[in-house]
Amino acid sequence: MIRTLAALSCPALLCLGSAADAGAQQSAARGWMVGLDFGVSAVAFENAPPDAGALVGARIGYGLHERLSLYLGIYEADVDVREFDAFDKVTFGRYDLGMRLHPAAAGRRWVPFADVAFTDRIVSDVLEGGERSAGDFSGAVLSLGGGLAVHLSDAWALDVSARWGRGEFQNVRTGDAAAGAHDAAAGAHEVLDVHAAAVRLTVGVSWWP
Repeated sequence: MIRTLAALSCPALLCLGSAADAGAQQSAARGWMVGLDFGVSAVAFENAPPDAGALVGARIGYGLHERLSLYLGIYEADVDVREFDAFDKVTFGRYDLGMRLHPAAAGRRWVPFADVAFTDRIVSDVLEGGERSAGDFSGAVLSLGGGLAVHLSDAWALDVSARWGRGEFQNVRTGDAAAGAHDAAAGAHEVLDVHAAAVRLTVGVSWWP
């Protein structure tokens, strides 16, 4: 799925960039911005092989000047977990408070950028053995990434991006009997610390109203 997204996004950028009006190549990095992102998210719990699911997200931000923007992003992906025994399926959500650096933005159509964000990661709707688990859990990480934006006009841009983050979920309560974490007689749940690394690959559109 990740390779498919990459294969589709590159030709899309090339075609839309070529179709843009030659007289409307100024990047619009100042002021308010809203955006939508679609793609895939790959998640690896406790160094297990990653599992991936479709991702959707939205952004709102403000360009302080041509080279720096601040933004708030909300993302969600449903992931079938096949390689980690404690979970069968999770909804993996993220709240980003970040900044986007685009040092070549002024007067350019093709604008590379770097992203740095404080990300609160929330795992919810955890299923174990076909039943809902003991509860949701969350943990904050620093997300790093970057990408390329193609400004189709003064108000619209298409971009592709990749983001990565790794950190620990603390005090995770799990009730998966198959993993040996649930004491059926006592009705107790084991409390675990779970490491998770996640990658997001997205294709998005941004609008400066």
